[in-house]
Amino acid sequence: MIEEIENILVRYHEREWKMYDVELMEELCFSPQSWKTWKTQILQKFIHSRTVIKKEDGFHWYQITYDKKSRLWRAEPIENPHKQKTQELENN
Repeated sequence: MIEEIENILVRYHEREWKMYDVELMEELCFSPQSWKTWKTQILQKFIHSRTVIKKEDGFHWYQITYDKKSRLWRAEPIENPHKQKTQELENN
């Protein structure tokens, strides 16, 4: 399920579409009652993790975020965290 959420949000990001909470709930076929329970667990998963999506041109890194005020889910592109560590080691 987590991989499915990641793919949905990255697709929306690529098309520059907004993904509202209710849309993600419907896309995943949750009822409002079950979504209320599962959303908390899903948010905990994404708080400290990064998403890696493999595409034809290589790997792309994203941070999945949820804005409670606007009720929007986002897949924000980020730099490869391993690349930063490699550069730090090379510079020292």
